[in-house]
Amino acid sequence: MKAQQICDLLNEASALDPEGVRNMFLHAFPITDELSNHPTIPCFGSEECPDGIAKLRILGLLNGIAAIDGELIMMREDFSQPFPCVEFHVVDRAMRSNAE
Repeated sequence: MKAQQICDLLNEASALDPEGVRNMFLHAFPITDELSNHPTIPCFGSEECPDGIAKLRILGLLNGIAAIDGELIMMREDFSQPFPCVEFHVVDRAMRSNAE
């Protein structure tokens, strides 16, 4: 599955349940330090977390998959709706790295 297909599915899910999808993607799950050091899965390392426990969000795991094709899935919150919802977009990982 390509990153654009993942984004299309996520945007469809977000349209059906904006609050549920937003909450799911904002939640960070505790993980091991070994996983937090994975080369393509973006995580929060234990040194970045106030409780000292490394964390992973679902978007980080999906970006580990998208990285295989050199892509990155970005999540943007839309506050123009009654409940803030999220939208997902694909960007080229190299372009994102050059912009930072």
